[in-house]
Amino acid sequence: MTPGRVSVICDDKVWTDPEIQLKDFWKEGCTLTALETPAWGVARLETLKAKFLKHGKLEKEADGCRKHDAELPDGLALPSILIELMKMGVKWTFKDLFHLEIFVLTDEANLSIFGDEECREDWREEHGDDTCANTWWLCIGNSSEYDYYYVNAKEDSPDFGQVRHIVNNCDEESIYTQAPFDNFLDAVERYVDAQERLQTDSDEEGTNFSEYNREPIGRKPPKRHRL
Repeated sequence: MTPGRVSVICDDKVWTDPEIQLKDFWKEGCTLTALETPAWGVARLETLKAKFLKHGKLEKEADGCRKHDAELPDGLALPSILIELMKMGVKWTFKDLFHLEIFVLTDEANLSIFGDEECREDWREEHGDDTCANTWWLCIGNSSEYDYYYVNAKEDSPDFGQVRHIVNNCDEESIYTQAPFDNFLDAVERYVDAQERLQTDSDEEGTNFSEYNREPIGRKPPKRHRL
């Protein structure tokens, strides 16, 4: 069985930023605890699948979406848990495209997000060498007509499984979740659970999925270990 992951919490603040050292995050007098997050496997995916089916749909085939066994260029691969997700459905829709859709786009479908090859080259020049406009970044979802998410599929990259978020009408690109890819699925789960907690008779739609890449302050973890 794959072990879970552990996050460090200082009082009610979760240490999630890899650019910040723990010594700078900790403050005198605070209580440090470790939050154990269960590993992602088929059983946990099945639970997530049931929630998607309750509020949306899964499709076995969809235009522009790769299947789990689709061939990728040499040196590229999908995270194993993403492959398991794709076996259940090549396109997962939670409510609609303005909430959350998960898929892996074909090269042709991906190009349309940037506009055309010239626009993609412009994006590459603006955002640097390791940008989502490169071939080793695969589009895996959207949360609006402008918000898209990309996974690093370069097997030998230390960032394999990292997910980035782009807003294609604002030319914005940023890290959404660090590797491993499980962190992205954690965000998906947090978002779906938050949506389910909203009152059914309310017009409130809650926060966009793009804001769910961090553990919410005050979250009650299922299991804590005092350090």
